Amino acid sequence: MKTMKRFAARICALFVVLTVSLTALVPAAFAATKAQLPDLPSSQCVVDDANILSSSTKTAIENLNAQLTQQCEGAQIGVLTVDYTGSLSTEDYAVQAANTWGLGSSSKNNGVLILLVMQSQQYADGDYYLATGDGFRNTTLEKQASAIAQTMEDSFAAGDYDAAVTTCANNVASTIADLYGVTLSGTTGTVNNDNTDGYNNGNDYYEAPAASYQSPFLTLLAVVIVLNLSRIKRRSELFVLVLSGVIVKSMFDALVSFIKYIADPEDKLPTITMWLMGSLANVSYRDVLLCAAIEIPCLAVAMILRWKMNLLSLDQEEARSLGINVKKLRLAVILIATIMTAVTVSVCGIIGWIGLVIPHIARLLIGNDHRTLIPASVLMGSIYLLLIDTAARAATAGEVPLSILTAMVGAPFFAVILRKTSGGRE
Repeated sequence: MKTMKRFAARICALFVVLTVSLTALVPAAFAATKAQLPDLPSSQCVVDDANILSSSTKTAIENLNAQLTQQCEGAQIGVLTVDYTGSLSTEDYAVQAANTWGLGSSSKNNGVLILLVMQSQQYADGDYYLATGDGFRNTTLEKQASAIAQTMEDSFAAGDYDAAVTTCANNVASTIADLYGVTLSGTTGTVNNDNTDGYNNGNDYYEAPAASYQSPFLTLLAVVIVLNLSRIKRRSELFVLVLSGVIVKSMFDALVSFIKYIADPEDKLPTITMWLMGSLANVSYRDVLLCAAIEIPCLAVAMILRWKMNLLSLDQEEARSLGINVKKLRLAVILIATIMTAVTVSVCGIIGWIGLVIPHIARLLIGNDHRTLIPASVLMGSIYLLLIDTAARAATAGEVPLSILTAMVGAPFFAVILRKTSGGRE
């Protein structure tokens, strides 16, 4: 018993060290890529470091910003021109510049940056990018940012940077005005927008991949198929159950690959790819409420069944002798776990290893009693996800997908557990 406790303490210490080290070292690993930015005074909305814009263009942007600030809750458009971005991509440079400049209202975070680069890491003949503040997240402006930036292409290629900036700024201002339901004078937006409220699909809900909303139903279907396949021999032997899971996973992986194959590579495919890697970047309070409305009742049912779940560790005959319907209980537990997992995945994508690693740590710390194991796993999982998300947000100007970091910590940790416990060793 003492040996097991010492092993649990060592494992938990290793896990803490790995997590803390990742949180500390990942931002440091990207520190060298910090952009060398020009001075970005908050009192100015145009910084022409490359000296390519005329005074009339600067005045036009200032006038446009005066209207936006007054009518659109402090929204602002910033224009930055630079000669090069160093080792950074245009996107990373733009995001860092936007965060440093502090465009728009500090409480609304509704600033937009138009960046023109004369020579970038990717393109020797120059590049451009449009970065939007978090206040415009999940809106038409964010969704159409790439299309709006593309309106600069012809003028930029011809070296007419004044026309490029003016066209893009007018389109941005027009889209912002639509979001706030106002009309600006002197704007001539040209980007087609069929939405009337400025939000995806006519509402303010994040446009995640369409299949993600059907995730709970598809997951339940997968579980049903697995359980039926595992009973081909009229008994749920462990190896048959695992093999059935592999078969069904392969089938659904093929379906996902087909969806990615037919998806629009400019719009849908990047969204699907990011969702598959898992992220909390686009999760809103509405998503949290939706999850809570389903997760809390499921947790309540799990706590009601907690003492019966303890009996599942016994032999089936022993459990039956204590009045437990093992078949129905296992089905109920699988159903609860499936619903909770599916709802979470439908909102934030696939974030692996947390459900595999955290319960093992909780079990090593407090034992197998589900009366304390369930709430401990929930609490420890939440804290762990918060640490990983903090590391992901601090790593780069964007955000590293969470599944990458959870795998970096979870895989080595689980390998240690597997090695220590294999062959019946303590």
